[in-house]
Amino acid sequence: MEEKIRVNLSKRTYNLLMKDAENFEFFKKDGSLNKNAFINKLIVNYHNDYSVSQREMLDVIEDNIFELNDKYSLLEETAYNILNKLNLYSSGNDEYNDVHISFRPIRESVNIIDFIENHELKGSSRSNYYRMMFDSYCSLPQDKRERIIFRNIIERIEEAISEDKKIYLLTKNNYKRGFSGVTLSPYSLCLTKEELYNYLLAELNEHKACRTTRLCRIQSISILKEKRQFSKEVLDKLIKMEINGPQYPYGDDEYELIRIRLSEEGIRKYKSYYVHRPTPIEIDGDCYVFNCSYMQALNYFTRFGEDAVVLSPEPLKKQFKEFYQKGLNRFDQK
Repeated sequence: MEEKIRVNLSKRTYNLLMKDAENFEFFKKDGSLNKNAFINKLIVNYHNDYSVSQREMLDVIEDNIFELNDKYSLLEETAYNILNKLNLYSSGNDEYNDVHISFRPIRESVNIIDFIENHELKGSSRSNYYRMMFDSYCSLPQDKRERIIFRNIIERIEEAISEDKKIYLLTKNNYKRGFSGVTLSPYSLCLTKEELYNYLLAELNEHKACRTTRLCRIQSISILKEKRQFSKEVLDKLIKMEINGPQYPYGDDEYELIRIRLSEEGIRKYKSYYVHRPTPIEIDGDCYVFNCSYMQALNYFTRFGEDAVVLSPEPLKKQFKEFYQKGLNRFDQK
């Protein structure tokens, strides 16, 4: 068993790492956060990108130290010293790195960690190197961090799409319960409008239905020999989901446009509430027309209360009424 590696971090970096571990669902069987698995996955999937970015910075530094250009060994040493100081400066002073995290290398990461410590440190301490790597990772947008952590899954999806093949997908939930996976025709990897999470959009051919799966919930993907197939009705819905939000699948009977009348306050709320907001295809005064799923409209507009009235379709009007009635019944019980 490899010894634990301790890394001093700023509170901001530590908190963001823990938030990602939770958001990307790295949990142990008892439900507690699996910090070790997450940190090792980060190192395995990000170390090469980080190393390349550091090398590019070194090249810039070396190219600009003209007075040392005839003494390469001295030039390289000086460039690494400058780079380490720049990294430390961008990470904040040592006095602010008052939180630590410890991780133990696992079989998947042990060779990479051995390579880092024998070839990548270049004058930096082990703790500082990993701290700078984690700071660099945390400087990226959340959707890009998710794509880093689940790089292997993304590569399999992209390979299947490029080869026009179906996939056999097993989710983590099904894996834990001992259930089997499903055969899908992958359509695309799609980012939510809020640029937070990545989803796989696909057709479940057996039922001619849309299937949307968040990237972090995929346990494994196998590429099959069968070619992808898309029915017209499902393909139309998948295209709409790319536009309005990949996390909201369309029901089998959802073909009618959604018309909602907004009050003056409702229009203000619509302009202010960005998260999960559907995009209108038409605006006629206070009447907004949407081509999104019923689920998305219900999730977004129920926050508006009396400031958003569903004009059509009737099934959605019924869902809104049931939602508000259930809330009223709860209040009446108290």
